[in-house]
Amino acid sequence: MSIFNLSTAWVLAELSPSPMINSLLILPRSISAILPLQRSRRGLFFFTTAAILFEVVVIGMYFDFGNKAALIFLTFFSAQLASLGITKSDAVIIGFTQTSEGITNQQVLQGKDIGGVTGTFLGGIIYPAFKLLPPTLLLMLPVAWLADRENKKQSQASPNQTEIKKGVPPLERWSLLNGLVDGALFSLLPLWVLQIKGGDSVDLSWIIGSFMLGRVFQKRLLLKMKTDSYYGLCAILIFLAAHPNTPIWLDVVLFMPLGASIARIQLELVDHLQPYGNPARRFDIIGRSNTIAGVFGGLAMGVTGELFGIREALGLLAIAFAGLGLASWRWQRPVPSNQT
Repeated sequence: MSIFNLSTAWVLAELSPSPMINSLLILPRSISAILPLQRSRRGLFFFTTAAILFEVVVIGMYFDFGNKAALIFLTFFSAQLASLGITKSDAVIIGFTQTSEGITNQQVLQGKDIGGVTGTFLGGIIYPAFKLLPPTLLLMLPVAWLADRENKKQSQASPNQTEIKKGVPPLERWSLLNGLVDGALFSLLPLWVLQIKGGDSVDLSWIIGSFMLGRVFQKRLLLKMKTDSYYGLCAILIFLAAHPNTPIWLDVVLFMPLGASIARIQLELVDHLQPYGNPARRFDIIGRSNTIAGVFGGLAMGVTGELFGIREALGLLAIAFAGLGLASWRWQRPVPSNQT
């Protein structure tokens, strides 16, 4: 998924210089979270179809086939299919893994982040030569095989066991607020690297890869703090990255503790949602809430970038992170319980 996200974002930045059009990519990536979709491993089929469709876009851009408007539309449509597939299958695959292997929440998040950082670096390095998509198609094969194996293993071990909840998860307010700022952060990142920093796809992969590495090694990078402190750290790091005199190599460095801070916030949210049930369900709630709120955060960044400039929009985002940090103390308070 990280390879696919990197490729669609970068190709769209090459097809259009408009901050508003680039921020719109968050809509097809997120609309499936609103739909009442049953959770199923068959969602991997939709993701594979999306990868094939986007390969058509890449070929069209590379050989100058078709007009840019058509290629932009196909990019949006392939992003929608990919989102549909991941929304349907992600929680089910996490549930299989935690049921059969006893994987912890920390290991789930770390596994996703290790895959993300590997895909990000792979995407940035391969993009100029191979236009990214063949590796995506090949990597889908082991994912589909592992999902099928885990499903059969669980069925044989406990055929009468209650199945993982496949209904649409509810929305949760603190996850929505977190998704609002997270969606805003990444909506204009490719355009920021391309236009403001004068970088290329490799630079983008280094920045996002640094962010993902921070998530992977968050235990070693950051001291244990309260959630509002993590939000405050995010605000400072984004402000420094948005400063006009900050070189791109320093941006790469800054995005590592930024990724670690956001990972810590997500783990705090998983613990906060304990009343909602098993960890797979909680991850699904956070994921859906983040995705839906990310739409509004991304569109807000697009409008702000169009009106005031990309750099100024990032400065306002830093203020938003600081404001959310001030508000987050409410869900950090211990919940009263009548149980002994």
